Amino acid sequence: MTGTCLKYEKPLTVEDIRLANGTYDEEGRVEIKVFDEWGTICDDSFGLEEATVICRMLGYGFATGFNTSVHPGKGPIFVDNLDCGENFSHINDCEYTTMHNCSHSEDVAVTCNAPVQEPDEKANASEVNKNNTATDSDQNPTNLIPTPVPEPDEKANASEVNKNNTATDSDQNPTNLISVLAVAFGGIVGMIVIIGAVVCAVRRFKRLRGDIGETKRAHTYPNPVYEVLKREHDQEVHDGDNEDVFENDQQYVKA
Repeated sequence: MTGTCLKYEKPLTVEDIRLANGTYDEEGRVEIKVFDEWGTICDDSFGLEEATVICRMLGYGFATGFNTSVHPGKGPIFVDNLDCGENFSHINDCEYTTMHNCSHSEDVAVTCNAPVQEPDEKANASEVNKNNTATDSDQNPTNLIPTPVPEPDEKANASEVNKNNTATDSDQNPTNLISVLAVAFGGIVGMIVIIGAVVCAVRRFKRLRGDIGETKRAHTYPNPVYEVLKREHDQEVHDGDNEDVFENDQQYVKA
């Protein structure tokens, strides 16, 4: 459908704007409402800057693409040869004509992309805490009474710190373990040396005691020949013989 419409003149009174027949809300055929009637925009001279102006009018940040709509519209074609600058935000800021030689097969479609707004985590957390506090206070008035805070057990904390420090020192300084093992090994060697010395002393004592016993036995049990001669001598003396015989016999026996 081609033709002109003299009642639609620049600047148009744009009452509303929308994207039609798109897969998502951010894309579709551009339609504007003028004098309570919906119409389209022709794609002649249309580019990314013009698409961005359309997206800004829709409340989005910028345009990511444009093309000829695969779904032709109906009604008037309000705008042709739209030409916008980089920082424009409305089609009335741009150059265009209301007289056209287009058909609805040339209706333009755009794709917009709204800027992603990062949530204010601190503000949200503060608001949640306020709501939770208010809810808890309403449901349980006893929460308004402050709960006494128990004093920390200093002895238990000090003991725990000492344990942690000891474990940390052992982990960080492996030479301590080596030193402990060396001392233990030295103690074992010392005990072995002492036990060996005691055993040697006992053996020497037993050996010395054995020698003394042999000596005593030698003195306790005299020569039996000497005893026989002595008895014979005593008998002879008893019989009145000369005592020199006994002395000579004793010297003979001892020799």
